[in-house]
Amino acid sequence: MIDLFDEFAKASRVAEPSSNNPMRERFIARIVEELKSKYPKLPAQARKRKLERFLERPEVERMLYDLENVAFFKFVPRPDDPANFDQQHSFCYNRDAVSFLIGGNAAGTTEAAAFKTELFVLQQQEAPRPDTPFWILSNTYQQTCATCWQEKLLARGHIPESEIDWKRVSWISRAKGWPESVPLKPWSKNSKNNWRLEQTATQKTRR
Repeated sequence: MIDLFDEFAKASRVAEPSSNNPMRERFIARIVEELKSKYPKLPAQARKRKLERFLERPEVERMLYDLENVAFFKFVPRPDDPANFDQQHSFCYNRDAVSFLIGGNAAGTTEAAAFKTELFVLQQQEAPRPDTPFWILSNTYQQTCATCWQEKLLARGHIPESEIDWKRVSWISRAKGWPESVPLKPWSKNSKNNWRLEQTATQKTRR
C-alpha cells in the first residue's frame, strides 16, 4: 500500500531532476495540497494501479508538464554582453532600488521584467504584511493586463497558478481575463503575509 499524494510528490520531483530552483518543493507542496482539496474522497492509501490512473488524469499531467516547461522553472536570463549593450542578467538579479531595462521589439524586455517580478515576490523578498501591494504599471490596461499579466506572468508561467489566491482576485474585465488585483498566497502556512499584484495604467480608460 502507498500514500497516493506522497507518491505524486515523488513523481513530480523527478520530472526534472536537474532543477535547482528553491521554489520547487513549495510548488509541489501547493499542488499536492490542491489535489487533496479537489479530491477529498480520494483514498489516502491506494494500490499502485490507482496511483498510475491518478497520474494519468489530464489535470495532473498538465501539472507535471508545467513543472518541466513553465518559465518559472525554465527561464534563464541571457548572460551580460556589455559590448553589445545587452545586460539582461544584471537587470534580473540586481537588487538596487531602481532598475531600468531598455530594448527594442522582441528584445526580451517584458520577459525579463516578468522574471524579475517572479524572482522578487516568490523567492527573494517575503511580504512584510497581508496583501502588500506590488504595482505593475504601464500606459494602458492593454499593456499591463493583456501583455504583462496574461501573456507573460500567467501564460508563460512566471507566476504559477498554484501561487495565486484565485478566490480573492478582483477584475477589471473578467470576460477578457484582465485582473485588477491578484493576491498571491503566503510563502508558508504559518504566515498571513502575502503579496498582491496590482495592475494599473496611467491612462485610466478601462473599456
